[in-house]
Amino acid sequence: MNPSIKKVVEQAGQFMSDNGIGGWLLYDYKGMNPIFWDTVGYISNVTRPCWLWIPVHGDPRLIVSYVDQNRFEHLGIKTDFWVSRNQMIDALTGLISKVGSVAMEYSPKGILPRVSKV
Repeated sequence: MNPSIKKVVEQAGQFMSDNGIGGWLLYDYKGMNPIFWDTVGYISNVTRPCWLWIPVHGDPRLIVSYVDQNRFEHLGIKTDFWVSRNQMIDALTGLISKVGSVAMEYSPKGILPRVSKV
């Protein structure tokens, strides 16, 4: 795993452990979430929704479209690929279904639109 991502994973894991959070799910589509890209680094021409799961304990996972699979190889993160929307949802469900609480970039009612990405 890339050293800068490893640092984020370690810091996030400590924060989540201290605050009873089961994991952090980052989402991006068409470059709309700068936090996602600050975490993984710039990757050009990503054409489909992509997800990065950082569990409180354990290794991160990417969920990306089969179309974009080669764009993420250099990160050294285990990656699940999806072809259909149902496969994407199944992959996400498999990661978060047993987790009590999930952190995401969210602001209630969009009060902070620059932060709220879901």
